[in-house]
This record gives sequence, structure tokens and C-alpha cells, in this order.
Amino acid sequence: MNATERITSLNLLYYPFRIRMLRGHELAINEGIPLRFFETYRFRERQQYLYDQGRGRSGKIITNAQPGFSYHNYGLAVDFVMWINGKWDWSAMSHYKKMAEIMESVGLQGLYRHGDWPHWQLADVPPMGFLNTLYMKHGLEAVWDHLDESFG
Repeated sequence: MNATERITSLNLLYYPFRIRMLRGHELAINEGIPLRFFETYRFRERQQYLYDQGRGRSGKIITNAQPGFSYHNYGLAVDFVMWINGKWDWSAMSHYKKMAEIMESVGLQGLYRHGDWPHWQLADVPPMGFLNTLYMKHGLEAVWDHLDESFG
């Protein structure tokens, strides 16, 4: 696997987040919302690749988060995108709005207020700077160990 490729596996997600996210996913599917996992864990190389789009590489800017400053980099975020008629659909607002209600009900926080409707992350986690410092000193396991004190 190339570190800049999009990952949809749930295996690299922090377990308490994965449980909440899967519950929200199940509730959304039961409501007829055609969401799918578009991206889960994100290596820092991928984060840099996405950050460079619209800056050092052609295309529209799609993120303002540099490596280490996205909850995807810690297995604490997932992007759900609607799958309609065999295609990814970012414009199905009625589905995204209903999904927002469901995801918040299971303890997830979205970025839809900032226009990023697909993004969902674990609510009430430490600030990104703290997580990044912990990661840089001790790795991902140390981040998850710290989170276990709150969510374990």
C-alpha cells in the first residue's frame, strides 16, 4: 500500500471511536441513508498529499489540515460519502443532514458547520497540538493509551 492512498479499512481506527461510528453507520443505513466509508485512517504522507492540492499541486484546495493536524491521522475520524446510483455523491444534502442528527446522537462530532459534511470524529478529545506532540514523542499507541483514560 502506498502511504498516499485513501484507506477505507476500519482496522486502524481507535476502538472506542470505531464502536460509536459503527453504531451511527448502522442507524443511518436503517434509516435508508446510502452512506459508505470514503476514508478512515490517514497516514501523514496522505495528509501532506491532500494539503498540497491547490497549493503545490494543481486542483482545488480540499483541506487546511497539515500532517498531524487531522483527527484522521490518529484513527479518530472518518469521512462518510453518499453512494447513489453507483457513484460517490457529495451533494445529497437531505441525507447528510439526517446523517448529522444520527452521528451526533452516538457521540460523534461533525465539521458540517464548516461545510465538511462527510467528516465525523470522536467528540471531546484533546486538542490537536497535544495529540501531535504525544505522537511525535511516543507514537500512535501512546495517543490511544492517553485516550483510554477518558474513553477506555
